[in-house]
Amino acid sequence: MFYQFVGDEVIGLFGFPDRKPGYLEDAVNCAKALLDIGASTSEHWERRIDRVQDKHGLHIGIALGELGLLPLRPFARSHIGFIGDSLNMSARLMADAEAGEIVVSNAFYHSLQEELQAEFIENQPLVAKNVGTLRSWRRLAEH
Repeated sequence: MFYQFVGDEVIGLFGFPDRKPGYLEDAVNCAKALLDIGASTSEHWERRIDRVQDKHGLHIGIALGELGLLPLRPFARSHIGFIGDSLNMSARLMADAEAGEIVVSNAFYHSLQEELQAEFIENQPLVAKNVGTLRSWRRLAEH
């Protein structure tokens, strides 16, 4: 589910409102598709400008965790928001990812099927603002 834009970021939720089988793999597959779209868009755009860009595409962070759903206006059913550590953690993981990379939380990584786990390498511990030191996994940019 698309949740919201935050500046130039997009937040998507998987497994909401119910956790159907394969929702974690769906999140990774969506992230990989977004990386392809971002790289293609970046290359298309750069061919039409005079300056060479040093980075191309997107960087993605994914975390697993419980979210709280709350109304943003009293008694509102259409104006809702989510709170939870996984939103903050995803933002910190995304900031650590380079263009074309996906960085996932340790809990998310260990919840994936083995064939998807094989696409990731363990990251150095990440000291994340307001979160602490995180163990994470990185899927490197494809060349």
